[in-house]
Amino acid sequence: MNNILSHRSVLITGGGGFVGANLTRKFLDLDYDVHLIWKHTTNPWRIKEIMKKIKLHEVSLSDRESLTKLINSIKPNAIYHLAAHGAYPTQIDIDQMVDVAIKGTLNLLVASKNVDYDIFVNTGSSSEYGLKEKPMSETDLLEPLTFYAATKASSTYLSQVFAKQYNKPVATFRLFSAYGPYEQPTRFIPTIIKRALSNQSINITAEDISHDFIHIDDVVDAYILAIKHKDKLFGRIVNVGSGMQYTNFEVAKMILPIVGNNVDIVRESYPKRPWDSNYWVADTKLSEKLLGFKPKNNLKSGLSKTIDWIKKNSNLYL
Repeated sequence: MNNILSHRSVLITGGGGFVGANLTRKFLDLDYDVHLIWKHTTNPWRIKEIMKKIKLHEVSLSDRESLTKLINSIKPNAIYHLAAHGAYPTQIDIDQMVDVAIKGTLNLLVASKNVDYDIFVNTGSSSEYGLKEKPMSETDLLEPLTFYAATKASSTYLSQVFAKQYNKPVATFRLFSAYGPYEQPTRFIPTIIKRALSNQSINITAEDISHDFIHIDDVVDAYILAIKHKDKLFGRIVNVGSGMQYTNFEVAKMILPIVGNNVDIVRESYPKRPWDSNYWVADTKLSEKLLGFKPKNNLKSGLSKTIDWIKKNSNLYL
């Protein structure tokens, strides 16, 4: 794949985030010219050691004119829209959610309209679906339960209509619960790993709350496959998940023997939230059909890799 994809350029928004930082590294490995749309307020801790290898552009997603000039000058072969606001509990500004997910997505789509890119991938979220009692399918009715999920659903619809209206290769990838290197330290899996490594008890909500966890390496693989299969993706929505679900309790129990510390798991430590569910799993048939995508990491192997990485990068986490 290296020879096919090399000597090309990619534009990434949200490149300083968890998924974006991992995708940035992958494209550097593939010998791409990597351009990041960058906010000066972003903490660069995830990409600090590679900043000299990438091109940073301080352009706001709210500034369509500047975006257009930038994109026309770069003429990227691929665009990945990963910028978001509202995914973390501290991000509660609804106006900012709208600015990034709805206005920002529209501005990016319009600004790149006259560029002959191979693929534009908008990043959605499984939270768009709301609560379901069967594997979540791309054709399901969306019933978002948070403002973040609602703005993500809006960006999905905008991207889909734009693709169809202007015949552009724009797709939305709905991510499920990604984990792995450079995930926010306060998130569920890093927190459990940190506490287990420190021989501290692990606090979880109700033990039956479930998620479809997918290792970040597999997420990145799916994004790369979008370039190869671009002709199938005009206006498509594609789940990026493992097709397997595990409860919080099962994840904690799986981590302990890998770490080697047998600490207590304290259930019901936090109140259940309206979107917490004992059923949350992706229907992966479409991703297999369109991308030939199958995750290479099962949860146990993915957790082992993540624990090893956190141990080696303990200055970032512990």
